[in-house]
Amino acid sequence: FHMKIMAEDKKLAAVPTLIRGASVNTPGLSVFDPVNELPPNYSVQGVRYPILTRTLNAGEVMKAEPGSMLTMGDNITMKSGLMGKGLSGALRAGFGGELFKNTYSNKGSEPETISLAGNIPFGTLVGIDLDNNDGKFIAQPGAYFASEENVKVSAQQLRAQSCTACCCGGMPPIVQSIKGTGMAYILGSGTVVTKQLEAGEKIMVSTDGLLGFSNSVKFDVKQVGNCQTCCFGGEGCFNTQLEGPGLVYMQSFSTAKLMALMPPKGKGGDGG
Repeated sequence: FHMKIMAEDKKLAAVPTLIRGASVNTPGLSVFDPVNELPPNYSVQGVRYPILTRTLNAGEVMKAEPGSMLTMGDNITMKSGLMGKGLSGALRAGFGGELFKNTYSNKGSEPETISLAGNIPFGTLVGIDLDNNDGKFIAQPGAYFASEENVKVSAQQLRAQSCTACCCGGMPPIVQSIKGTGMAYILGSGTVVTKQLEAGEKIMVSTDGLLGFSNSVKFDVKQVGNCQTCCFGGEGCFNTQLEGPGLVYMQSFSTAKLMALMPPKGKGGDGG
């Protein structure tokens, strides 16, 4: 029995551990590491269901989705307001976002901290530096989590290269537009990887694996193969095709995948 345990330990020791950063096997593909890729006044605790903490100096403001506040300093005040006006706000609420946003302001004279917690299953925090993305980023509906004061989130029509891409590309016709200056934060599910596309470079992505991309990236679809492949390949009839330049974020286990594994309402869980 003792020898068996030692053999199992050797097997475990032989399993490679996850190394954050650039992938050796896929050039340009990197695991996003929120701990080392956030600005100095931010910190993150946890890998799954992470907690984002920011130090707010006197007069500084942080925006976040309703229900995300975990703890905040005594001199920080919270105010709720519409995320978008009129049709934009209604579209955002209808496509996976919240109609309202919370604004947290430090009204004191000393620095205060605020901690925010996401509500996406297997959530992974991703920081988007809008200053390095031409001031705009496109994300899946419901992906937005928090941002700095000069960031605006709205609903916009997906700029697809064809009608087929708009309907079958893994993103709905209405997506989240995150624009402005400074940092914005979105939540992905599972492991989040990034790829920097050069001008004219293309990448194929599973339709349920796309989290978001720079506004400069072109969005299209490509048929996976013949009828047999479409029916039995497990990828549907189309894959998402993205063309650079720009940055692409992909997630390993989308919320749609999780929902597909859940038993239908009213079935299971009753012990019968």
